[in-house]
Amino acid sequence: NLQQSYSVVLMSTRPGSPYKDSISIDGREVLYEGHDVPSNLAEIPKMVDQPMKNPSGGLTQNGKFYNAAIESKNGKKPHIVRIYQKMTYHFCDVVLKQQMTRILEQ
Repeated sequence: NLQQSYSVVLMSTRPGSPYKDSISIDGREVLYEGHDVPSNLAEIPKMVDQPMKNPSGGLTQNGKFYNAAIESKNGKKPHIVRIYQKMTYHFCDVVLKQQMTRILEQ
């Protein structure tokens, strides 16, 4: 929600991810795929971008993000966006780390 003091974007840059999200090496540029159209509105949702506006006329998440980017580009104060990447780990790794920690602490 762009009415808050910041927005949250969840992204995945893992190999094999269904998204083509990326972050530049210097961390200053983010390429974010954005939302697809809901699955009930397209046979292959990945092939159809979410429109800028809902049928009611209100902005979609993509529309809000786009407007914030354009406003920033035109000199308005940039909107803060916190980006979180999906992390993958396996439960067995967590259990093993917990066991190793207990062993090392003894």
